[in-house]
Amino acid sequence: MTYTILLNKRAGASRFTARLEQLEALLKDFGQKADIVPTASEVEMRERLRELAQKNTPRVAIVGGDGTLAQAVQELAYTDTAIAVLPLGTYNNFAVALNVPSDLLAALRLLWEGKVQETDLGKVQGRYFDGHYFTEAAGSGLFADFVALNGTDGQKHPLRALYAATRLFLVNRHYPMQLSFDGQPYHDSLSMCLVANSYRIGMAIPVASGARMNDGKLNVVVIEALERREWISYAKTTLAQMLQTCPKVKVFTASEIEIRAPVNMKVHCDDRFLIRTPVTISAQPKALKVLVPSV
Repeated sequence: MTYTILLNKRAGASRFTARLEQLEALLKDFGQKADIVPTASEVEMRERLRELAQKNTPRVAIVGGDGTLAQAVQELAYTDTAIAVLPLGTYNNFAVALNVPSDLLAALRLLWEGKVQETDLGKVQGRYFDGHYFTEAAGSGLFADFVALNGTDGQKHPLRALYAATRLFLVNRHYPMQLSFDGQPYHDSLSMCLVANSYRIGMAIPVASGARMNDGKLNVVVIEALERREWISYAKTTLAQMLQTCPKVKVFTASEIEIRAPVNMKVHCDDRFLIRTPVTISAQPKALKVLVPSV
């Protein structure tokens, strides 16, 4: 059977030709055939995936990073089509969490030789909003505000990210949030509520060290109102994967989380500002079939 590899022209557009030639050379060396299908936009990529899923295509490969994968799962969730991740993004949080090899040839071999693993997703739903799946995390507060300021055009802009972080540090907002974890209420003034499916988010930030993508649950990281003087120490602790040891951090595990607030707060879904509160965020156990190493 010939499988399909989708390659986004816009992801690293200046390197598209080199990536196409690299894939063709790897397929030749590996002795396999596949249809390499360039897509010009996220819309086109999703249309192609929808068509493949409707045909019950057993396996398909996606070339790209976390942003590309975040859109792909919207079409492949709860289908019989398994996805092979060819991680050519900047951080590849999704691939790292699932032990997908960073070497392109090793990742490509999974399209034929990988075993199918059912992996959890999360889902955000709101008022008049049917829902959107996420691979990494969703939530409100500090990170959602950062995503909204940093932009969601899929491009990495270090100066814009620095501007967003600096502005948030100077403003240092706290939000009175009304949360619910599987029906158990929690009210407090918070800097952030982050609901994680994977242990890394954004720029490979290990915020939820206890999150696993195969336990049928979501990890909820709640950070109480921070003072500016605490930002650096909390950032260092986060990078050391020890955020949960900080005194203003609480971690919960739940299947369904509700976020409400007196003001309509921004809600991010992976790397996108999606909607505003109130929202319900739920675990979606075994929602996605992913091809992973057999050993």
